Order: sequence, then structure tokens, then C-alpha cells
Amino acid sequence: MSERSLLDLPVEILHRIFDYLRIKTIFCSLRCTCTQLYAAVQTYKNFELDLTASTSAVQFEYISQLFHPECITGLVFSAENNQHSNRAKSFFANFAIYQFARLRSIELLDISIDDLNEFLQCASVLPVTSLSIHLANPYFHRPLPLLTSLINQGNLRKLQIINMYYVLQPLLWSTHCKLTHLTILRCTFEELFIILGRCPFLRTFVLQDCTMYNGDVPNFPSYPQLTSLHITDAYLSWKSLRHLLSSTPSLVDFKVISCVRYFDAESESFSWEELIQTRLPSLTHFHFFFRFGFRTLSNSYTNLHSIIKQFRSPFWLEEKQWFVTCDFVLNSLSSEIILYTIPQPVYRAKIFIRCRARSTDSICYFAKDLFEQDENGDMLELNLTNMRTQSMDIQLLACALKHNTVMTITVLNLDENQIDSDGIKYLADALKDNMTIQILSLNSNVIGDAGARYLAEMLQSNNTMTTLRICGNQIGDEGMRHLSSSLQTNTTLTSLDISGNRIENEGARYLADAFKKNKMLTTLSFQDNYLKDEGIQHLCQALRKNTTILTIDLRSNQIVPSSGQHLSDMLETNTTLTTLILTDNELESKGIELLACGLRKNMTLRVLNLRFNRIDTDGAEHLADALTYNTSLTALSLWNNEIKDTGTRCLADALKQNKTLTALDLGRNFIAVTGARYLADMLRINTTLTSLGLWSNEIKENGVHYLVQALTSNETLTKLDIGSNPIGDNGEQYLIELSKTNKILTTLNFNDNLLNIV
Repeated sequence: MSERSLLDLPVEILHRIFDYLRIKTIFCSLRCTCTQLYAAVQTYKNFELDLTASTSAVQFEYISQLFHPECITGLVFSAENNQHSNRAKSFFANFAIYQFARLRSIELLDISIDDLNEFLQCASVLPVTSLSIHLANPYFHRPLPLLTSLINQGNLRKLQIINMYYVLQPLLWSTHCKLTHLTILRCTFEELFIILGRCPFLRTFVLQDCTMYNGDVPNFPSYPQLTSLHITDAYLSWKSLRHLLSSTPSLVDFKVISCVRYFDAESESFSWEELIQTRLPSLTHFHFFFRFGFRTLSNSYTNLHSIIKQFRSPFWLEEKQWFVTCDFVLNSLSSEIILYTIPQPVYRAKIFIRCRARSTDSICYFAKDLFEQDENGDMLELNLTNMRTQSMDIQLLACALKHNTVMTITVLNLDENQIDSDGIKYLADALKDNMTIQILSLNSNVIGDAGARYLAEMLQSNNTMTTLRICGNQIGDEGMRHLSSSLQTNTTLTSLDISGNRIENEGARYLADAFKKNKMLTTLSFQDNYLKDEGIQHLCQALRKNTTILTIDLRSNQIVPSSGQHLSDMLETNTTLTTLILTDNELESKGIELLACGLRKNMTLRVLNLRFNRIDTDGAEHLADALTYNTSLTALSLWNNEIKDTGTRCLADALKQNKTLTALDLGRNFIAVTGARYLADMLRINTTLTSLGLWSNEIKENGVHYLVQALTSNETLTKLDIGSNPIGDNGEQYLIELSKTNKILTTLNFNDNLLNIV
């Protein structure tokens, strides 16, 4: 194989190569290489003079001496976007443009109207066939007689007006216009037909912005001259689009990027295949991007595949080989359907989810580039909280979940939306065989009993999900029956949150039956339902022998004093439960007396929350008695009860002996100075307690003094909350001094001011 160099090429070939090179490359890199290339450059006669912003006006004189005017066939000139710019004057002073006898194309960037008119005056006596104008002021709308005259002369074949909003007002189109290529920024549907009617030789039309809504053209004549039409930002209706394409039967190349108001029955039934076969027989290049607002579904609509179905025919895939993609986009403003052959960025709002279906297969995907990923590149959480996501959106989401092979989604959060049982049906069906989602959160929707049934059916076959949250969903006893039935056989769910629903005693009985067989559930949140004594009895009987439940939250139900016996019986025999939350019920001291009996014998409970239970001094005494025997409890909350100083004394005495409790919350319990003294005496002896809460009591300056004195020698308490007490300035000063000397206390809150000591 012989080796040949650039210098071996004929000069004609070199000149053809120069046609694709920048003028700076030709002069600065090639011409100075050798005498042969120098000679080739000197005889080259097709220079495009590039005078964009990178070329300063002071260089114009030097550049003008490098070329013979007849060697210039193209001019690119950029004016500074400044009304005081002198670049145009400098150009005309240094270049004899009237001598550019072979000038074919002119491109003017950021040009003012005055400078444009001067260039147009020159162009009118030169053989210019291509003109591109980018105005500095796009809102100019006065007549441009010189441009009109240039068009009417008949030499101009290609015209680009890139940055002018009111194109028809300055251009008085003539029926003798011989333009074959036209690019403009904006026009209406009616103006588009005016342009086509007055440009009988126009073959290529590029339109950046066209509004085709409410366009009413009485007659739609045919414009067979047009073979290429690009509309890059249209706001159209299907009716207008059909009229336009029916009027341009010779199109070979069609590109449209458009926003359609809503995806509706007309959108779904619009038959592209029929239109192309009957009205556009020559079309070979078809690129589109349609963006639909999403409001309601047609009766026949099921998922993304129903939209893209028409694009899976042999006409699209085999004959034309046009491949279409359909996306469902859920963002912070709305839901959208996007149908396209060419992807485009979606602006205006943060995208939360994007599902994708292609014409080449029957699978719905997630768009990989739109998710937040963890450091290993896998998707962890898809969070669609409070997105106004409705059931029609869930259909599309479910389709993508069912066939997702792109991202590893382990957490799906759909809290605070408007998802009803219909939406849950689609979602549950998609999750039956899902192998990645471990946490599903559906709090604050409206799935009801029917939705609970669909979720129950899902749980019977799903072998991956570990956490289900369905708070505030209007689920009643019937829904609980379905869920409980599935829990009897489910082998993966470990956490269930059914708070804030309408579940009563019967629902609790169903759940209790599930506890007898379920061996996986460890955490149950049943707060804010309608659980009464009978319901508590059902649950407690089941929990007596249950060996898996670790945490149960029963706050804000209707648990009364008599329920204390059921709780006590459960605590006596249960050997697994570690956390029991009974906040905001009506146990009162009688119920606490019963509960305390079981607590004395229990060996596993670690956390007991009894906030808001109307517990008085007697109740505190019973708890204190239990604490002298119990060796497992580490945290006890009695916030917002009525134990007062006497009850505090009982608890303090018990804690002098107790060796396990590390956190005690006595906030809002009417504890005064005397109670503070009892606690201070306890702190001098106790070596276990690390956190003490006394927020919003009646502790005054002297009470603080007692506590501070005790804490000077205490070596275990790390957190003290004494905020919202009337401790006065002196009390605050005691605490400030304590913070300086006590090296164990790390968090101190007084008068609502948190002081982090360390």
C-alpha cells in the first residue's frame, strides 16, 4: 500500500477540502506550511469571511488585505449586542462589500435594524441567494421595505429570520417570491397558510413557534411545492394538524415538537397511519415529540401500551422503520403523556417519575436518568408524597413497576395523594411478583376496605415486602379481615402500620387471629382507631403466646381502666414484647394498678409510654411498686398526667433501688418544689438514670437549687429537660453554673432554651 500525502492531491481536491475548513484554519495553519499549500490557498476563490464576535473590529483592516473581494462567497458578521457598537461602521470602512461580486450568502448576528438596512442595501446589488438574520431586538415590527424588495427581486432562495416575533408585518410577501427555504421564529396557523400561498417555490419550511389552536382557515388549498416541514415548538390541536398535513401532500420530511392541551379521546383515536397512507404517500422522514396534559382517561384507556399500540403495526416497524416511545411523566405541577421519536428535555418543574413504553416491545420501563441514586448507582426510594397522584396516574406507575428492569426500587412512598381502591388495584397487581420493593407507604389516601382487599391479595403472593404503611385510609373491620387473612400466610412482612383508620373491636379480633399463626410481624402500629376494651382483650389474648411482636403502638384508641387487666395478663406471659405505647387513652390509675401487676413479673419490656392517661398519685404509686421488682424496663414516659409531688415521691423512692430505668419523662405533671426535692434525693443515689424530663411543671427557683446540688455529685445523668418552669433568673443562673462544672450532663433545656454543653 503506497503512502500519499496531502501535497500529492490535485489543487481541485484541495479546494474541495478547503470548502469544509474555517478561514482561520486555512490562513493560519495551511497557508504557512509550504509553498505548494500557499499557492493552493492563493488560488482558492470560495472563502467564507467569518467576522463573528471572536474577531475584533481592530483586525478588520488587516483581514481586508488578505483577500481579493471576488474570492469572498460567504459572509458571517456579528454585531455587538450594544446600541453604541461601531462594528458595522468599521466593516463598511474596511471592506468594499460592493466588490464582493461572487457573494452568495450573508449571515447577520445580533444586528440592529439600522445596520441591517445597510447590509440589505448592499445585498440588493449582489448575487446573494442565502440570507440569515438574527435581530438584536426580536420585537421589532415595523415594515422592512429593503428586505421585501430583496425577496421580490427573485435571486434570494434561502431566508432565515431567526429572532423576529412579528415576521409578517415587516415582510410584504409577493406572489413572485422564489424562496425555496424559509426559517422563521413565530407565526399563527392562519399566517402559515398565507406564507405557503405566497411562496409557490418553497420546498423547506422551518418554523420555531406556531400556535394552531382556534385556527380557522375557511378553505384548505393544496401546497404541493413543500417537501420538508419542521415545527419545533407548536401549540396545536389535532384538527389543525390534520388540516395542515392534508394541505402539504408532497412532504418527504416532517418534524414537529408540540404541546397538546390534554390527552383525551381524540388524542387516543388519532390515526397517524391512515393519515400518512392517504395524505402523505411520499413521507420518509417523520420525527415528532408530542406533549399532552393529562386530565382524564377515556373509557378504553388502560395503560401506556394502549396509547402506543397503533405504532406497533408493520407499517411503523417494518415498512417505515419509525420507532416510537411513550412516556408518562409525573412532576411537581401536573401529569403528562409524552409521545415521541426524538427525546427532548422536559422543563418547568421537577420530575418525580417518568415511565416509558416503546413500540418495539410490550414492556413499560422507568427512565433511568430521572431518579436519585445511592452511591452504588441503585435507586433506593421513589418518593411521590403529596403529588396529587390519582388513580389514573397509578395505572401508569403500576405498568412501569410490573416490568421494571432498569432501577432497583426498594422504597415506594405514595403518602398524601388521592389514590382510591381502583388505583390500588393496579398497584397491588403490579406488586404481586415484585422482587425489589421492601417498603410500601400509602398513608393518607382513600383506599378503603376494597383497597385493603387488593393489598391483602398482593401480600399472599409477594415475598419481598417487609413494611406496609396504610395510615388514614378509611379502612374498617372488613378491610382488616382481608389483611388479617393474608397475614396468616405471609412470610416476609415485619412491620404493619394501620393507624388512623376506622377499625373497631371486630377488626381487632381478625388481627388477633392472624397473630396466632403469623411468625414474622415484629412491629404493629394500631394508633388512632376505635379500639375499646373488647378489642384490647382480643389482641392481648393473642399476644400472650406470640413470640415475634416486639413493638405495638395502641395510642389514641378508647382503652379504659378495665383494659388494664388484659394488658397485665399479656405482660405476665409474653416473653417477646419490648415496646408498648399506650399514649392518649383512658387507663387512669385503676387501669394502671392492673397493668402494674403484670409489669412486676414481666422480664422483656424495655419501653412503656403512658402519656395522656389521667394517671394521678395512686397510679404513680402502683408504677413505683412495679419498678422495685421489674428489671427490664429502660424507658418510662408519664408526660401530661397528674402524679404531682406525692406521686413523684413514690417514683423517686423506687428509682433509688431500680437499676435498669435510664429514661424517665415526667413533663406536665404538676410537680412543684417538693417533688423536685424528692427527685434530687433520688439523683444522689441512683446510678442508672441518664435522661430526666420535667418540662412544663411548677418547679421554681428552690426546686432547681435542689436538683443542681444533687447533680454536682451525680455521674450518670446526661440529659435534663426543665424548660417551661417558673425557675426565675436565679434558677437559670444555677443551671448555667451547673453547666460549667458538671462534665457528665451534655444536654440541658431550661425556659425553652436548649443548651448543648458538649
